[in-house]
Amino acid sequence: GRFLLNLIAFLEKDDPAFLDRLGIYAVDIVRRFDHPRIKFTEGADALPPIEGCIFSFELFDALPCHVVTNEGGTLSELYVEEGRFVPGPFSDLRIAEGLTVPEGCRREVYYEAAPLYGLLASRLRQGHLLTFDYGFKASVLSRPGLFPDGTLMSYSGHKFGRDVLQNPGQQDITYAINFPTLQEEGERQGLRTEGMQSLAAFVSEAGHGLPPEAMAWNDPFPARDLFFGTIGQDLKVLNQHR
Repeated sequence: GRFLLNLIAFLEKDDPAFLDRLGIYAVDIVRRFDHPRIKFTEGADALPPIEGCIFSFELFDALPCHVVTNEGGTLSELYVEEGRFVPGPFSDLRIAEGLTVPEGCRREVYYEAAPLYGLLASRLRQGHLLTFDYGFKASVLSRPGLFPDGTLMSYSGHKFGRDVLQNPGQQDITYAINFPTLQEEGERQGLRTEGMQSLAAFVSEAGHGLPPEAMAWNDPFPARDLFFGTIGQDLKVLNQHR
């Protein structure tokens, strides 16, 4: 929501005629504010056909996932009981299909991302589908020794942590998504892939330079972090269009 408010405020000053030609929709389960220029809906299935841009920011890494562990050669799903992870039987037999987890390691499994991405792609009549999220290619996620404990982690105060069960409700929980899964789903919907790159590279190519004040050292969240910090390097952008 705040991104749209900033966008509207910028266009009101910089190009009000262009803003008047825009239809702006926000999909959010929790409606936090009202704005005369924004049409709210609780689900992507209620979006009309879009000519323009559909974008999401950290949407797919917020979807539910299953965590699988391999202990003693046996694959188990992890459940939360009394504030800790405990192994148990699979809640869904699809979880183990084609899954390889090295001994003593963990992996995340999720099913909601591809259908949701496909729904967004189906709503795009012409334009771009931009997905900003944490993730990698499948070859990176499955590389031996790179993510032995999986990618499930917490995020609070611009810092990552591994104890995702600490302080329930007071920190974000995230994991790295498999971008090719989304890319393939978009292509099945007829989209063409323009590329996947870091947020820093995307901003660098899309912009026309930053004003000096944006790079001020006394800025509590300086723009330079978009280029050199964790956010700029770890956040990826998948760009598909029709």
